[in-house]
Amino acid sequence: MVNSMASLYTIKKSPFWYIKAKDGKGNWSGKPTVFRWDDKKQTNQAKQLCATTTANELRNGSASSGEAWGAWVQDFLNLQYPKESKTHTRYQSAWNSLSVYLKEKEILSPRHVAYEHVMDYFPWRKKHSVLKKGASKNTALYELRVLKLLMKQAIRRFHLTMANPCAELGIKKDAPKIKPEITETDIEKIRAGLKDWPEWMQISFEIGLHQGCRLMETSLPLEHIDLEKMEIQFHAKGKKVFTTKLHQGLVPLVKKLKAEKRKVTWEPSCASQPSTQWTRFFRKIGLPQYCFHCTRVTVISRLARSKTVSERDAMGYVGHSSVEVHRIYQRLKVEDLSSCVTALVFAPSSETAPAR
Repeated sequence: MVNSMASLYTIKKSPFWYIKAKDGKGNWSGKPTVFRWDDKKQTNQAKQLCATTTANELRNGSASSGEAWGAWVQDFLNLQYPKESKTHTRYQSAWNSLSVYLKEKEILSPRHVAYEHVMDYFPWRKKHSVLKKGASKNTALYELRVLKLLMKQAIRRFHLTMANPCAELGIKKDAPKIKPEITETDIEKIRAGLKDWPEWMQISFEIGLHQGCRLMETSLPLEHIDLEKMEIQFHAKGKKVFTTKLHQGLVPLVKKLKAEKRKVTWEPSCASQPSTQWTRFFRKIGLPQYCFHCTRVTVISRLARSKTVSERDAMGYVGHSSVEVHRIYQRLKVEDLSSCVTALVFAPSSETAPAR
């Protein structure tokens, strides 16, 4: 019989709920409760008893080896997502955090996950010291999306018979902090600071600063860069593939990498949690207001400020298909709006016109 958590059932000629659960030896048994199935209040009490029984199973550590997290999660991630893919990297990072929580709470398998465990993840993830750095609500929500995916897989494997407790949480993301444009002075400070950090960070910064791409998009096959046509191809979010012009400022770097017979600009395996490393770097050099994504903000803002680049061309350059999303990245300053005042020339009103 497939292992599962405690469950309720009815039998003919009995008005009472029965509960099926494992005993102390791990054997299944069924017995009647004192709660009637034709009474709504007593039915709720029976469900509470079932939940309590499941919690007792958890404390007793009753989980078959086949349904335990370690028996299948890693194999599932490796099979479902190519090991070197960006999705695998993100999901693996999320699972690394989730697995620490599940182990600490002694949640041995999917059938032991309850709604309260899901909700408790938010405060735990915000301050947990084992992970060295607390995470935001949005990060916790993303990691719970990964747990939701795993719980869905557990249902398919018959490790779980109840509804997915991670589904339809109804919790909205917080509005992200406004990412600033990097100033010219700070760009030089960043370049100087990167000399003492891993090479992959130097490479990713230059590509991000010149092309306005996302962090993991800076790791790309060198065969996707054509120096003759001055084109570069990116595999962006949502499996989107787009080709744009290669910035001439990257030519020396690309020639150097190709001369070294490299296959990719930098290997994702060289960096554990790349975004976190960038956060540490910016704090270390005294620029905590920045993150890597500020390079994208910088590129889009400079293009928006230019008098010769249309919005359509700017969107094509960075791979944006939505005008609304594209404009979120723009950080125009007050002085950039001087031309608007110059363009708005009106005859003075009679009230403000100087007296003759």
